[in-house]
Amino acid sequence: MKGKPRRNRSRRYGLVLFIFLIASLVIYLANIKIPIAYVEKPHYTVDLYRGLNVSVERIAYNIAYPWINSSTVSIKLLVGEARVSIDNIPFSPGREIRPVGAYVVVNVSGQGPWNIYVYDDHLGRDLLVGVIYRSTDLVVQTGMYTALLSVALLTDLSIKISQGESIGAKLLLRYDNRSEETIDLGICGGDTCIYRIQRTDLVGYELSFYRRSWLVYARVTDGLLAIYPWDNPYIFITIPIAIIIAMIYLLQPRSRPPQKKRRVRKY
Repeated sequence: MKGKPRRNRSRRYGLVLFIFLIASLVIYLANIKIPIAYVEKPHYTVDLYRGLNVSVERIAYNIAYPWINSSTVSIKLLVGEARVSIDNIPFSPGREIRPVGAYVVVNVSGQGPWNIYVYDDHLGRDLLVGVIYRSTDLVVQTGMYTALLSVALLTDLSIKISQGESIGAKLLLRYDNRSEETIDLGICGGDTCIYRIQRTDLVGYELSFYRRSWLVYARVTDGLLAIYPWDNPYIFITIPIAIIIAMIYLLQPRSRPPQKKRRVRKY
């Protein structure tokens, strides 16, 4: 009679452990957020500047174009709403040249795209030569010349973070080839830390904060310090394994010790 209650108790414990096993697997596979404390983010500011660097790689002049009384020419551009010009380009009719230092940088706003026009002196009006989404090359043809322009989209990302108590920062960068890169900025040790990134292929970013200890890695989200299972696999994989081992131990059949036969004395 003693074996049956013990077996029932083991089954109940096994059922409880099975429920914990399913719950732990669901939490891990769904990467469910587990809040553990309230915390404030460090004060920070992010400044994002974009600019188009337009340079003349090659230019070939039309030999049939009427002669102009000048040794240099200018390429007049309309980029977005800004009118700029690339000046002091050597004029050499009938020849192709590679000018040195012939470029201009134009500040632009928004995410794009941006239209680029070139002014044709012969026609007396602006000609649309390209719609810029990212860094590219443009072939420009007017009555005077045919030019190859290189357009580089420059992104200047500046991040200023005030000192946070044991709070680290992490920066996710997205590039125009759909790749991503994560940079661990670490914990700001001084009063203020400034990080600056300049790239020609940056299309987006995401700044996040975290706190790391010897045991867990926790993210700072919406004023909460939260643990995510995928950030701590060594913990959330160990728990199901420990539960399975405990279930095997509880549910395995146990052999009864042999009972000693009692001797009956005859009188």
